[in-house]
Amino acid sequence: MCRTPPAEVYQAHITSMLRSQLRRGDVVGLLAAGDEHLKPEMLAWYDTFLRPLLASKGAQLLLLRDALLQPMEGNTRSWQPCVDAPASCSWARGQCAFDPSATNLCWGLSTDRELSSGRAAPRVGWWPDTVLAEAIAYTRARNSSVLFLSTRDLFCTTSEHMSAMCGPTIAGTNVVGYCDGAHLNLAGSMYLWPYLCSAFLRFGLFDDIEVGQRDGHAGASPPAPRPLDLESVNVITY
Repeated sequence: MCRTPPAEVYQAHITSMLRSQLRRGDVVGLLAAGDEHLKPEMLAWYDTFLRPLLASKGAQLLLLRDALLQPMEGNTRSWQPCVDAPASCSWARGQCAFDPSATNLCWGLSTDRELSSGRAAPRVGWWPDTVLAEAIAYTRARNSSVLFLSTRDLFCTTSEHMSAMCGPTIAGTNVVGYCDGAHLNLAGSMYLWPYLCSAFLRFGLFDDIEVGQRDGHAGASPPAPRPLDLESVNVITY
């Protein structure tokens, strides 16, 4: 019978790997199902352990928001109806606003952009909104040592209103971007990568890094510098 090692074993192993492998300029990205990694107790742990470790190595912490969960019957439902008629698989963000039982279907009531700009007041007692607002505030208060990125609104028609229609298809197409209710397929991943690349550019992660610098190749030219009109930020929500 296989036994799962206690969490302390995993933590000790990961800590050892970070201490031995981290290099200046590295970025450690964290993501957990349901945004568990954004809860207050996790943020506190980052301050007491992870951030000091990363700082000692010249590395940064990147908090990624989990993908938008798509309502479906388990992970076996065919997406073919969504391909034939994308609107048939769309759901209104507002349908979740007053139904606590729908938490698992509709994580996050206010849009990421509204919360990050302070225009939306998180609902007390509804942990996804509250946790998200606290995570954004946490990130802003720590400047460039912590970065926050959310791309979940890219699967909605707009990120400005609760009337936004969300679904598993890539915006404006009938191409399904999910392989099940919670994980992106290749099409969904390819759809997001330019946004990720743009965010990394805005974060300044490509500044002063030469191609081949880490693998020892000499003579490689550096990438194009970040445009001067792009202000460096540490919170980006699409």
